[in-house]
Amino acid sequence: MKQHNRKDCILCGEQAESIIHLFFHCRVAREIWELSPLHIQQDQIQNQNSIQQIVQDLLSFKGKHPYNDHLFPFIGWRIWKARNDLFFNNKRWSIPDILNQAISDFSLWQEANNINTQHFSRLTTINAKESPSSSHSTHSNTSFYCYVDASWIDPTKKAGIGWILVDAHGKHLIKGSSSIEPTNTALEAEAKALLEAVLQVKRLNYHQVTFCGDSTSLYRCLEEARKQCHPPHGHMEIQSYLEDIVELAAIDFRFKFVGRNVNFLADALAKQARTLESAYVISWIS
Repeated sequence: MKQHNRKDCILCGEQAESIIHLFFHCRVAREIWELSPLHIQQDQIQNQNSIQQIVQDLLSFKGKHPYNDHLFPFIGWRIWKARNDLFFNNKRWSIPDILNQAISDFSLWQEANNINTQHFSRLTTINAKESPSSSHSTHSNTSFYCYVDASWIDPTKKAGIGWILVDAHGKHLIKGSSSIEPTNTALEAEAKALLEAVLQVKRLNYHQVTFCGDSTSLYRCLEEARKQCHPPHGHMEIQSYLEDIVELAAIDFRFKFVGRNVNFLADALAKQARTLESAYVISWIS
């Protein structure tokens, strides 16, 4: 058996591995692009030697519905995952597997980002209905709301966290999501999600923010601690998280329990991050 040269492309073994070769010039990569719903012919990228030019060309390609949004980053991601699985685990993915995984990733991304004006109205309307009239004075100084959630399966699998920041008029500003290492319980994952959201929102220098989530144990505890002006006393498994959250929040941040139907956007982000095992991503919403 021929020993693989680590400088060679591990997918084809025919040329030295480089970024442009691995993703576009490798015969395996070329076949993936050609068989994808984008229907990119080999000569459309084979003669290009500039990554920037190839990406610009890919941005101009439109596949058939439902792939008329940009599918190509998800194909590139799965080529990279397939390369690493072969290199580190000696496991080779078939080309249909690579494409199916890319399309599945793309579909999950669309589901999490398919938010239209009706959804925005629904969020702000439900939030107004669920807020007790007595809370008006409590939250009169709130300029922003940050919806936070976690997605948890069991203690052996990675969880996902997600948050989305909106202004007082319901305009969506920023969202963040990530997979996290396994936690013992769903409650611990929720606490991690909130701590991370507080850290990031504070780092971005936002003030007068109310953090909202659908974990009764977590948010009721923080609400009570805020009213009574004492350190939070909750479940022992999340006590350290609670103390860190309150310390970071100081007098500028508040906490509020909301129903699951209000928190659907953060829930979608958390589920997507868990499913894709994605790294931390923060993005501004245009």
